[in-house]
Parts: sequence; C-alpha cells; structure tokens
Amino acid sequence: MLVSIITPYFKSKQYIQKTIDSIKSQSYPNWELIIIDDENSLNSHTVLKKFVSKKIKVYKNKKNFGVAVSRNKGMKLAKGEVCCFLDSDDTWEKNKIKKQIEVLKRKNSKALFTSYRGIENDKEIYQVIIKKRLSFKNLLIKNPICCSSVMLHKDIYKKYKFDENLKTKEDYDLWLKISKKYHFNFLKEILVNYTVRKNSLSSLQFNKILNAFKIYRYNQGFSFLYSIFCILRLYTNAIQKKHF
Repeated sequence: MLVSIITPYFKSKQYIQKTIDSIKSQSYPNWELIIIDDENSLNSHTVLKKFVSKKIKVYKNKKNFGVAVSRNKGMKLAKGEVCCFLDSDDTWEKNKIKKQIEVLKRKNSKALFTSYRGIENDKEIYQVIIKKRLSFKNLLIKNPICCSSVMLHKDIYKKYKFDENLKTKEDYDLWLKISKKYHFNFLKEILVNYTVRKNSLSSLQFNKILNAFKIYRYNQGFSFLYSIFCILRLYTNAIQKKHF
C-alpha cells in the first residue's frame, strides 16, 4: 500500500532536514513524499533541490498561497492508497506509518490520527494523549487532532479539500467536514513531534479566533450566538492540554 506524504514548505530551513530524515527512517518503506514549495524563492530552491529523488518530488507554487492551497495541491498529485500530512517543522517517530497502516487495515478505518507532543526549543512542553475515536460532536467541543498525525484513505482525501479562504484552522475545518460522515480512529501512542513556533500563523490567537468564527458561522451554518458559544467552549478546553 503506497502512502503519499504531503509537506508544504515555507521558511523552514532550520527544520526541514529533521522532518525529511524522520520520513526516511520510517519502518514502513512504501511511501512517496510530495513537497509543495510555498515560498518559491532562491533560498527555498537551494534548500529543497538536494532532497529530490525517486521517492521525493518538489512542486513549486507561483507565490505564497498558504498551507490550504499547498495541501490541496499535494492531495491532487498524490498517488497513494492513503495520504499523510507532515508539516515542514514537525517530525515522526519511526513506526508512525507502520502502526497507522496496521490500524487502518484491522479496523477498516478511513481517517486516523495519533497522540503527539509539543516541542519548543528542543524541549517537550506538553503532550496530547488520545483515548477514544472522535465524532463530529466530540470535535465541536475540542480539537485534539494534530495535522501531522493524520492519515486519510483516498476515499476521503480525493473527495474533501481544505478551505483555501482560511489562513489558520483550515485543518480543523476539514476534520469537522470529514467527521460528519466518518469517525476519526486513533492511536494512543505518541508518534508525532509538533514544533511550537512563536512566530507561526498558528500561534496568532486573533487569527485563530476569527477563522474559528468563520468555520462555525459560515461553513457549518451555525447562528451567530451559537458560533460565539462554540468558540468560547473550544478555547476554554484548549487553555490547558489535557488527555482526551
């Protein structure tokens, strides 16, 4: 079973080597890596060209479109029975793909994710441990899914897309859409290392809150007041990283 890995790249020079090394060291050998160069600069060309091989391809965006456009482009190019996402500053444990494939086959799953740890300056600052599969109702209350931990069957990734109008929380929006039809199955084991970057888009709280409102109000069609309630509930639960 071929696994397509999609990695958008934007100003991650100091991280990308470790990211790709964590893919190359996977115990599951049948994968392809699709890197979407969303920086498209002389620097990014220099950084990425050394990784190109039979299993690793680099595709350039004409300009900086963002992760939603880049991931959608990667999914369109993907040839795998399943696809995974790995951000250009995150890493995987060596059995990540193998263990997810085992669960996918054993439980006939279409969507999977794993527990993960948050890393800042090479130090673990929190863990998110998953203890149950997730439904749409669960995800409205709390979003414990790290994008770099997700594996999707082609029945899903060839049908659903990231909302390209969202600059942040585009992954949460997609999980909500998928969970209306499919449960997210899980692995309790920590198999992903998520890099916390203070200057990253995902660290800008105002943008995250604004995009959460757009997701609830417009994409989900909730009322104004219920959308505000969902935001308050989501961020109250996100203040502290807890076992889920």
